Amino acid sequence: MKKQDFERLIKGLQAESARMAASTDKKLWETLRAPFSLREALSTLTKDELHDIRKLLEIPRASSLNKAALTDLLCEQLPHLVENVYTRWEDMRFALLLKLIKQGGMVSADGFTTGQLMYFRSTGFIFTAIYEGERVLALPNEFTELLKGLEKDREVKKLINRNTEWFKLINGLLYHYGTLSSTVFFRFVEKFTGGSLDPLFFTVLNDTSKFYKHIQKSHHAYSHIEVDEPAEILQAQEMRADIEFRPLTKEEVVRAGALGYIERDECYRKFHSYVLSNYDIEKHDAEHITQEVLFSIKTGYAMGELFEMLQEWFEFPTKEAAEEMADLVVYLNNHTRQWPNKGYGPIELRKKHEAESKPTPEQPSNVFSFETKQKVGRNDACPCGSGKKFKKCCGA
Repeated sequence: MKKQDFERLIKGLQAESARMAASTDKKLWETLRAPFSLREALSTLTKDELHDIRKLLEIPRASSLNKAALTDLLCEQLPHLVENVYTRWEDMRFALLLKLIKQGGMVSADGFTTGQLMYFRSTGFIFTAIYEGERVLALPNEFTELLKGLEKDREVKKLINRNTEWFKLINGLLYHYGTLSSTVFFRFVEKFTGGSLDPLFFTVLNDTSKFYKHIQKSHHAYSHIEVDEPAEILQAQEMRADIEFRPLTKEEVVRAGALGYIERDECYRKFHSYVLSNYDIEKHDAEHITQEVLFSIKTGYAMGELFEMLQEWFEFPTKEAAEEMADLVVYLNNHTRQWPNKGYGPIELRKKHEAESKPTPEQPSNVFSFETKQKVGRNDACPCGSGKKFKKCCGA
């Protein structure tokens, strides 16, 4: 394809994407004014959207209904079945629902993605609307009173707590291991929940994934959202058949299960502080760059790839400045727990093999020297730049 043709194709795709975004925005905000009834809200949806709600609520023998009949059916059934929707949620979405109830059925829609707003509409009882010129999430009038006592419902709270634990276990496991085969993933969940998986676990897993887009499902495996090539992570893990996955406590997994969790250890803080102190950059941009580097390392990027990435962000006026940054990246790499290593950092992995008196496996150790791009020997100079031998410094 010629360059001009390629550029026209890209511009065409961008224009189509903009048209679709504008159409979605109109759909979200130009059809409903709060307050409103359930029937008014459902009437703004297409027949396909109504059928999606019917499927979510598992209402049988209604696939052939036209839009009017389907609207009638949902108006009748939704008040009785809505519990089946929110009892799949974790504490964050449930807290939003409680806030909606307390505030008379309306909260600001700021901070939610378009996909999340569309998800709420698909539940059949939370809709996007305009109120006094502001964009809001709103309950139909019927539900404000219907759900009034929800906060004091102990049985519902018990379900939400269970779902929240599952949610954090899912996220935490994938933060530490990146990608896990379905078999290994479910085995870990069973270990930390103390028994066979409840069938509802899969419902909660699918529902949270649909709303948060925080994990990926592919080829009988589950992956952290930052994993680009799940198959490569799995292959690297399989090559390390001589070691088990790095052991974790339930507390470690749950702690890492919070959305947006980042382990800001000494290495992370050191790199972030250096970037912030030596470059004209805002704090949130320094945080973003540090996280990009961190997740690239967790994925298993080579040193050359990492430094190329940094050169897109920074200019190094001298050789010394480049070497200083390189040393920091090497140090961060060698002390960061990586997904291909089954959750071990390169230094941890080397120590583990030595402690178990096992020879270093043929696979690369991922302990790097920036200058040579080679695995570091015990008697080599430590790549962190300290001047000491590796065995007396980072390899100690």
